[in-house]
Amino acid sequence: MPITDPLSKSAIKERSVPDLVQIKAHHVELTCKVSGEGPLVVLLHGFPDTASGWDLHAARLASKGFQVVAPYMRGY
Repeated sequence: MPITDPLSKSAIKERSVPDLVQIKAHHVELTCKVSGEGPLVVLLHGFPDTASGWDLHAARLASKGFQVVAPYMRGY
């Protein structure tokens, strides 16, 4: 179920475990792992990986005060 604004402060709070959220922009829906709160860091994976490949890095960045978004890239 999509969250209206998954990156808003009320939706994020503090996350130690990534939440899966759906972000819709320009008629495209992306599923993303979102964790932490603070300055934004976007982690993009390449072929043949998935957003799960960033789990250890995302957890470390979130614990250091960053908001981490790792989208599941389309086509992978």
